[in-house]
Amino acid sequence: MDQWINDTPVTTTTAAADDTEALGAYPLPCFLKFCPGGVAYPATTASNESPDASAAVAGSDVENWYRLYDPNPTFQRELYRKLIQEATTADDRLRKYALHYHANAAANPASPSSPPPPFAMPSLSVLAEAAFGRLTGVPHEFVKEWADAMVLQFLDAAAAPLQEAPTAVVSEEDIWNAKPKAAVAPPQHRSGTSSLAYRLKEQLRESSAQVESPNKRRPCGYVFKRGDIAWNCRTCQTDATCVICDNCFRLSDHEGHEVYFHRTSPGGCCDCGDAEAWKIEGCCPIHRPDPAEAATATNADDPLEAVRMAVKGQEFQRDTLTQKPTALPPATTAALATVIGAAVAALVKAVDGAGVGADPSQFKTLWAHEAALVAQGHALLEESYVKQQPWNATPQPSQYWAGNHKLPKGYQLHLRLHNDDVHTFDEVIDALHQPRSTFRRGGAENNNDHENQSLVPLREQATEMTHHVDADGQVTVRAYDNCPAALQGFRRLKTRGLHCALVSTPQVNLELRAKQLAMWLTELASAHPVAAALTVHALVQVDPQHTLAGYHVWHEPHIIPTWTGVLDPAAKQDEM
Repeated sequence: MDQWINDTPVTTTTAAADDTEALGAYPLPCFLKFCPGGVAYPATTASNESPDASAAVAGSDVENWYRLYDPNPTFQRELYRKLIQEATTADDRLRKYALHYHANAAANPASPSSPPPPFAMPSLSVLAEAAFGRLTGVPHEFVKEWADAMVLQFLDAAAAPLQEAPTAVVSEEDIWNAKPKAAVAPPQHRSGTSSLAYRLKEQLRESSAQVESPNKRRPCGYVFKRGDIAWNCRTCQTDATCVICDNCFRLSDHEGHEVYFHRTSPGGCCDCGDAEAWKIEGCCPIHRPDPAEAATATNADDPLEAVRMAVKGQEFQRDTLTQKPTALPPATTAALATVIGAAVAALVKAVDGAGVGADPSQFKTLWAHEAALVAQGHALLEESYVKQQPWNATPQPSQYWAGNHKLPKGYQLHLRLHNDDVHTFDEVIDALHQPRSTFRRGGAENNNDHENQSLVPLREQATEMTHHVDADGQVTVRAYDNCPAALQGFRRLKTRGLHCALVSTPQVNLELRAKQLAMWLTELASAHPVAAALTVHALVQVDPQHTLAGYHVWHEPHIIPTWTGVLDPAAKQDEM
C-alpha cells in the first residue's frame, strides 16, 4: 500500500516481502518542525516492535516529516514556499524574542549595557542543510531555486528588516501570535542564471548610484573567461603571473612600457588596483589605490606577510559587509551567510566523499554506515530519538560487507572508472569487457557466476565507456545492490592498474547538487561583494563560532539548546 508523507508516497510492504523492502529507503524524509531556535523534536511513543521505517514515521508527528527529493516542479515550488515560510517565521520570532529580552535587560539599571544581539537563523540553517544534504537533499535540478528562495524571502522583505523590535510587541505572547511572514514567490530564472544574483546586482547598482564611492578603492578582480584579453606589462607587473583586463588597460597609461597581450582560459583575475601585484602608476583611475595604502604593501622577504595579508583581507571583507554602498540589510546578510555556509559545506562533503570512494579502507566504513542510516530511516541523530527505533531492528554496518543483507531500497554502490592518461584504449576496453574466467574447472561454462562475468556485457558498450572516460574524465561502469559484488568489481579494475572508485547513490546525487551550488556561488560572488566576502569566509573558516562582522556563516545546522535561555552564568555558578 502507499502511505503519504506530506503529499509524497512512501511504499510499505508486508512482513513476508523482501527484507530490504520493509526497511528505510533512499532518499530519506527529514523532520522539520521549526521553532524559535531550530527544530522542536517531540517525545514520541512510536512502537519498537516493527522494523518498518515508514511505520515509525507514522507514529511520530507524521505531518512534520518531509521527503524533499521529488522531480515534480510544481511539488518542489509548493514545498519550498511552505518550508521557507515556516523556517523564516521561526527565526523571525527568535529575533523578536532576543530583542525583547535585550530591551528588558537594558531597562534594568543594574544590568550592564550591551549591544543588540546579532542575527541568528538556526531554522533556516537546518532547512538549508536538509535541502543540500547527502541523504535528504532535493533533486539537483532544483537546488539553485531552493537556494535563491531561501535568501529572496529576506531580500523581498528588506524594506522593513528586523533591526529593531516592533513597538507593538509588548510581551512574549504578542511575539508568538504575530502574523507569520508571507511566503516567497518562486524565483524567476533568466537564461538559467540565479535570480538572486540578478537581484543583488540590481540592488548594488541602485545603491552605488545613491551613495558616493568610498575613498578606499578596491582592486578590479574581474574573473577572466575563455577568450578574454589579458595584458602583461613588464614595467608594472610584479611577476609574469600578474595581468590586467582589457578595460583597465585601455583606461591606464602604459606609454613607453613593454606590453603584450594573450587570450585567457577560464580562471584568474585582473590585478589592477592590487599594490602588491601592479605598480599604482599603471593602474586605471577607477581602481588605483591611494599612495598611502600602496606604501604599506609588503615585500616578498617579510616572514609575516601571510599573516598581515590575512588580517588585511578580513578587514576588507568586514568593511564590505558593513559600509555603503555594498552593505545589505542585516536580515538579508544573515540569510545569505546561512545559505552560503550550507552550500560550501555541501561542496566540501561532496569532494570528501569522492576521495573516499577510491580507498577501500574508508569506503567500506562510510558506505556501510550510510546504508545502515538509510535502513534505519533517519539522516540525523536527533531523528533516531523521534522515531524511537532501535539499531538492532535493522542491519548493522558490518553485516553489509559480509553479504548478509542487500542494500536498502534506492541505495546502490556505483563503480566508477577514472582517466589516468596511462592505459591505452584497448587495455581499458579489455578490462571492462573481458571476463576473468569463461569456464569452470572441467570445461563447463560458467554463465551464472557473477565473479567471472564481464563488468560490461558488450564490447561496444565497453568501447563507448572508454571514449566517455577519455572525454569527461570518468564514467560509471555499473551499479550494485550488494556490497561484496561491488567490492569484487572494484578489485577487478584495480588489479588491472586502473584508477577506479566505489561511491554510493547519495554521493552521486550530492556531487550533482554540489556542481549546481558551485555555479550558484560563482554567480553570486560575481554579482555582489557581500556574497563574495561570505563565500571566502565560509571556505577559510576554521572555528564554526567565528563570525564575520557579527554574521554566522554556518557550516552545520545549529539547534539552540532549550536550557540556554534559563541558565545564565550566575545560575551555573550557583549549581557548581
